[in-house]
Amino acid sequence: MSSISERGQFNGAEYSIEVRGCTYDCIIGHRTRGAFLAVPNWLLSADLENRNIRYNKANICEAIKGSKHMTEFCGFKENEIDLISQDLAEIVTDLLKNIPLPETDYEET
Repeated sequence: MSSISERGQFNGAEYSIEVRGCTYDCIIGHRTRGAFLAVPNWLLSADLENRNIRYNKANICEAIKGSKHMTEFCGFKENEIDLISQDLAEIVTDLLKNIPLPETDYEET
């Protein structure tokens, strides 16, 4: 059995971000319960927090480590993943400041 329920709205924007020689087509935004990063061309996504670079770096790093596309196909090493994650976290956290929070009347149940 399947069901669908609307959770709320989101506000986002799409950016092309170049980091350490690779281009990441990023969709960044705020949703009802936080913020997010999706990178369709690298097959990864991560939950983010508005102004927390450390949290964002950790989640981006985990997303990259969990992406076979990036670890096996592209062959990124542990230290490269750490550097890419830090750069992306700094850029994305800064870009989130320009994206308005969604208006919502959603109440958590």
